Amino acid sequence: MTKNDLQAIQGILEMISEAELTLGEFYRACARISREDQDLWPVLEEEEKKHHAMIRRISEMVAERPDRFRLGKSFSESALRTFIGWLREKTKRMSIGETSARDLLYIARDVEQSLIELRFCEAVQSDDVDFNDLLNRIREETFFHRERISRRIKERAFSAIILAR
Repeated sequence: MTKNDLQAIQGILEMISEAELTLGEFYRACARISREDQDLWPVLEEEEKKHHAMIRRISEMVAERPDRFRLGKSFSESALRTFIGWLREKTKRMSIGETSARDLLYIARDVEQSLIELRFCEAVQSDDVDFNDLLNRIREETFFHRERISRRIKERAFSAIILAR
């Protein structure tokens, strides 16, 4: 791997790590705003912190054994940077009361879907088993986050229908 490729990979991983922390901050803000979902938001926040730690471990692995890693499929750093900026702004606006608690589940579902669509897990590639285990765990948990949030939205809709009868 060239020095430029190594720097590019480290930069990508740093940005992904930042996205995980920013998402954790978003979920912390959701917990402060929404009283109904106190069983959900702290769990998601904690899992995002774990994702951050996993990305940091991947970064260490790359630094220790750069010959085992390569740049993956095309990855839009500007899209991820835009996502991080948007999420920070949304979190700030939530903190000053510009977002309704009832909208948080929808926003969170869309955020998790956006992460999936960014396909950041494809930005770095390797045959290293430990790397792939960490990456697959992050990918699976991100899908599970979206599904858990979607399920909560459906439960709410069903409860609203039942209460309306």
